[in-house]
Amino acid sequence: MMKRVLIMTVGTGTRKDVDIAKPLVKSIRNSRPDLTYLIVTEKSEVHGRRICKEMGWPDAEGPFRMKRLEDSDNFEKVFLFVDDTIREVISGGFSAADIEVDFTSGTKAMSAGALLAAVLNRCGTAKYIAGERRDGVVIDGTEAFHSISPSRVFARHEHSSCGGNDPEAALRRSRIDPGKVEERRTKYGKFRPDGYLDVDRPGL
Repeated sequence: MMKRVLIMTVGTGTRKDVDIAKPLVKSIRNSRPDLTYLIVTEKSEVHGRRICKEMGWPDAEGPFRMKRLEDSDNFEKVFLFVDDTIREVISGGFSAADIEVDFTSGTKAMSAGALLAAVLNRCGTAKYIAGERRDGVVIDGTEAFHSISPSRVFARHEHSSCGGNDPEAALRRSRIDPGKVEERRTKYGKFRPDGYLDVDRPGL
């Protein structure tokens, strides 16, 4: 049976009377991952701990990793942090296709950075929670889980840029071996014509 990893951003919520942990617990149970990475901040770590408690995960062990993000409003730093987390997961024996990224919770920079990292690493899916809202907050019990496939994003781009008429063929062409990703990166912090992004930093 294929193993799955969920990487989830954890924010503080928009209102003190809203339980931010509850919908995220629902999302974890919906995904049924074998391993969950919770990306927290100093202020949202308490919610990360509550998620672990609701899931029945002991503080020091269990099928989760909690990683603290230092600057939740810096898009570039968030992207690099989540990108490193995805690489960590892949180096642990998983493939990019095994990874789901839930970017629902957190600052705009956290959601955008996590989504971009998921897309550029061609993770299996990127996920968010939607539902009926009251005062800007999703009403408990109306949650719906929506997923997008990064591979289909690249397939659409490839299809349109090549002027082709077969999007399914483009999708098949876009599914490269994740192990080859590093071979196609450059040393410079810019987008390549093939759609990959690299950042000029040590270790790349």
